[in-house]
Amino acid sequence: IFMDWKQTRDIGAAKPVLFYFYWPIRDKKDKGADRDIRSQAEKTEYMNKVLEDPQVMDQLARFYCFKVDLRELLSYGEDGEALARKYKVRRAPTIVLFDFKGNRLMSISGKQGPEKIAKKLQKAADKSDSLLKKR
Repeated sequence: IFMDWKQTRDIGAAKPVLFYFYWPIRDKKDKGADRDIRSQAEKTEYMNKVLEDPQVMDQLARFYCFKVDLRELLSYGEDGEALARKYKVRRAPTIVLFDFKGNRLMSISGKQGPEKIAKKLQKAADKSDSLLKKR
């Protein structure tokens, strides 16, 4: 379901868009990484499991979904940091949802269960669908 974020120009405009900003899980066990980095990796591991839940997968199918390695994005220096600031991504994991026109609908971050995530995804997709019908 997830595509690499560098493929965004390959999509049409009939569905809303989801960006999943994550931190590489391998950093969870890196003894040299600080506590915040390990925490973001652990939360990403949890979110990955939530995203595999069937009720969440049903809602994800309504979006163009892209994964963004936050560590890689920040390695681009000022450009990567500016993009993270623009979408208000302060830590991983964070999901940012946009309607079919590219207007921000909502963000999801922190540890949340599959039911809560599925409801938020449904709400965002329904809102985007209603906007699409109005045009």
